[in-house]
Amino acid sequence: MALLHDGKDYLFQHYSIADILGSRVRQPKALSEEQLKVLIAALSKVSPSFNNPSAPKGLKALPGVEQEVADIKKQTTFSTTLINENFTSSRLEKELRQVFRYF
Repeated sequence: MALLHDGKDYLFQHYSIADILGSRVRQPKALSEEQLKVLIAALSKVSPSFNNPSAPKGLKALPGVEQEVADIKKQTTFSTTLINENFTSSRLEKELRQVFRYF
């Protein structure tokens, strides 16, 4: 919420806000296991991208990432994992293109 405050006022005080629901609100349906595809992307160690000038300062490797990735993989039938050296922007884009044809 602090991001919406400019030091004087909240952003929404200067703009009209309206909520519009569609004429039909459908109940959500759970995906079948065949429809559920998971892309897991993670870094468990420091990578060269940590030194990129646009990266936040003080980035450190997170502990337990590899165990979390393994736990997620156990719970899914169809998953793709990009971890450490395999987690590159080009590889991420390639994987996203396969799932989302228009990306």
